[in-house]
Amino acid sequence: VDNIKYLDSDKSKLDSNINYNFKSVKPINLLDIKDAKLDKRYVRGQIVIPSINLDLPILQGVSNNNLWFGASTMKPNQKLGEGNYALAGHTTDNSSLLFTPLHHIKYGDSIYLTDSVNIYIYKTDSIKIVSPNRGEVIRDDDNNKLLTLVTCSDVKGTNRLIIQAKFIKKEKLSQGNIGIFKL
Repeated sequence: VDNIKYLDSDKSKLDSNINYNFKSVKPINLLDIKDAKLDKRYVRGQIVIPSINLDLPILQGVSNNNLWFGASTMKPNQKLGEGNYALAGHTTDNSSLLFTPLHHIKYGDSIYLTDSVNIYIYKTDSIKIVSPNRGEVIRDDDNNKLLTLVTCSDVKGTNRLIIQAKFIKKEKLSQGNIGIFKL
């Protein structure tokens, strides 16, 4: 458990380089990726969906660089297990990269997130394709604790695949449950 070191999310509020402008996101380009480097200062946690072999870092903000390496937070000051925790990721023509495996998720699939202190467990309960201008899917819902995963419905970015999952529980990260995260 001690091996996992993520930045404290409150410190991220001080970083003026964190971007939440979705219009600045470019389609994934393999030429750009080959020279990209993961900036570990933006790592906030990890998302794992065992049923579809998805295992990615969670990065703060929707910069192009973050999206090339993992799941990016879509709103400032989000907290796991509270509100509507929204993450974006790219779909590629490789079925195992980034958020592309989400195209195979099923209702009831478990989704695990960690911030290195706790594990947050969610269950998939909504899978839909919407137009790109449906920003309301990431709004907080006072009545529900949700996880919303957003990716393109195809490599052209025609529409958006939206996966929503309900929060089930939070557990302390321990030697007994750390195995879900390949660290």
